[in-house]
Amino acid sequence: MVTDEREAPSDEALVREAKPAGGDAVAEVMRASLRRALLGVEAPAPTLGRFSVLARVGGGAMGTVLAAYDPVLDRKVAIKVLRERGEAAKARVLAEARALARLSHPNVVAVHEADEHAGEVYIAMEFVRGVDLRAWLDARPRPWPEVVAVLTEAARGLAAAHAAGV
Repeated sequence: MVTDEREAPSDEALVREAKPAGGDAVAEVMRASLRRALLGVEAPAPTLGRFSVLARVGGGAMGTVLAAYDPVLDRKVAIKVLRERGEAAKARVLAEARALARLSHPNVVAVHEADEHAGEVYIAMEFVRGVDLRAWLDARPRPWPEVVAVLTEAARGLAAAHAAGV
């Protein structure tokens, strides 16, 4: 019988080596969450620029969304960290953020900042509590006038963004 005489890595070593998709800031949020859950260790909140990252709240093909705290303006924000890196990604995001920042509409989130930190391009924006449209629709059967009303408001926000060049 052959045995493996190597020592098993510690839980802390496993957490340090974890490499979740989404870049360094996202990875650090996930590691802090793992340390808290597995080891009971509270670590300082990871930062992204001036923001203290609180948690990962979602993600998709474009990037990851984080909940964060802005200590300068004393408010919670949502930060979208893009998967793409580099000058072209930064230029595109800044152009989109500038267009959104000029837009003031009740159905479009406000943009507070767009920047790059340690090579990761991000947009800090208004944090909106609630669920996404899919979760809202799946939560329970809804009368069609209620669905039409929500979709109409979403369409108004989309039309405003389109008119602003986003």
